Amino acid sequence: PMVGDLVVGVVEEKVSADYYRVNIGAPHGALLHHLEFDGATKRNKPQLSTGDLLYARVLQVSPFMDPLLTCKANTAANGDSATSVMVAKDWMTQECLFGELKTKQKC
Repeated sequence: PMVGDLVVGVVEEKVSADYYRVNIGAPHGALLHHLEFDGATKRNKPQLSTGDLLYARVLQVSPFMDPLLTCKANTAANGDSATSVMVAKDWMTQECLFGELKTKQKC
């Protein structure tokens, strides 16, 4: 994968207190930090399980490490939300572009 690629992945395991390993169909699994979601904090973050489906963006690629993913909207380099390429919405609203993919429940 290349930096900026949009990927669909499956959570394989929680590899530490802070990271999930995600299968993105590449030779190596990618890593996703548990705070790489818009609006996530140490106390309020998604609880992912093995088998959960994610839509994410490749944040960093290195020949010496597994790729890093993010589920945050792509903001400008200066962090100015007014010049954001995508609108960042809190992960809890389920209106965000990236994050866990869920099926709609029928009423």
